[in-house]
Amino acid sequence: MKRIFPALTISLSTLGYAQENKDFDKVYVKTYLETSKINFDQALKTADSLFESSSDPILKTRSLMLSASLYQQKGKYKNAVDYALAAEK
Repeated sequence: MKRIFPALTISLSTLGYAQENKDFDKVYVKTYLETSKINFDQALKTADSLFESSSDPILKTRSLMLSASLYQQKGKYKNAVDYALAAEK
């Protein structure tokens, strides 16, 4: 019994992490491919929300790079570089 509990805990935590990534990816792709073409301001708000709600540093970095990509698409290169530099840190 003592050996089952740690294995079960690790398995469940991995599933939770995988689910977070899956949900993040769905929102990320929809924002990048659909929302950004329809409503740029809403796409930026969504990217910011992804950043705020993510607990994983990799997901935070990806959300910052999403913002950088959105600004780059709009031709706002200074903002794009600022977000890319923030993602680098």
